[in-house]
Amino acid sequence: MFKIKNLALYSFLSQVLLIQLCLLALPNASAKVIQFPDEELASEYVLPVFAKKQVVLDRNVRLTKRFEFSANTGLRMDEPLHHVLGFSGSVAFYWSEFSGLGVSGLFFMPGLSPTGMKLQTEGIDIKKKSVIKKVFFEPLLAPRPMFATFVDYHFSPFYGKVSITKKAVFNFALYSFFGLGAIAFQHGAAQLVMNPIARIGIGQKSYFNSHLAFKIGMDFIVYRGPNPISPLIMRASKESPRMRPEFNQFKRSIFVRFLVHAGFSVIL
Repeated sequence: MFKIKNLALYSFLSQVLLIQLCLLALPNASAKVIQFPDEELASEYVLPVFAKKQVVLDRNVRLTKRFEFSANTGLRMDEPLHHVLGFSGSVAFYWSEFSGLGVSGLFFMPGLSPTGMKLQTEGIDIKKKSVIKKVFFEPLLAPRPMFATFVDYHFSPFYGKVSITKKAVFNFALYSFFGLGAIAFQHGAAQLVMNPIARIGIGQKSYFNSHLAFKIGMDFIVYRGPNPISPLIMRASKESPRMRPEFNQFKRSIFVRFLVHAGFSVIL
């Protein structure tokens, strides 16, 4: 009787073990290798994963064969004497989703920066031969950058979409550009002198829809021009007058200026 009970128990345990082995092997038997097309893994970034992935895999904002009109305002962060505020505008045509060509203009506000006003009203102490002497600058007597024009190559290397709630998709793009052109210096009431200039910029566009975007970025401009920090515009006192020097009397220097800008673009 004992052997019969043991055989029945062994038979039951064997059946349970066989069923468990079958259950463990079932997922492996039905596993499949999932492959995604290359175009879905290219340069688009999607978060999170949607049940209907085609909704976010499609590109909502297209640039090919479209014009982009932009208007920005910016600050010249390292301007020593003149007004730091500037405005820019551009028109570009994109022949692909990544590349375009356009023209742009950069306009500088007249007037002085806080540093320029301080040098004009409070002066600066200069040590010469162990003697400290206060001198005053008259920045308005120096040439000032008035505006610049460029021909730009636009490159948009990355476009992506993000959604937090899965009900709305946030579209954005990184952009860059390189431009060559001319910068105009105003000296006095009438004299205008043009010099070559180059600039490179990077930034991000956040799209409200397929036609309107908010832009934020930074530019670096490089040019060779007259150096306004010059003994030619120094005064011994606030009251002592100073004649305007000739444009060619100012020493030429290479300038690298850093600008931050923000604005809007319209795509048609």
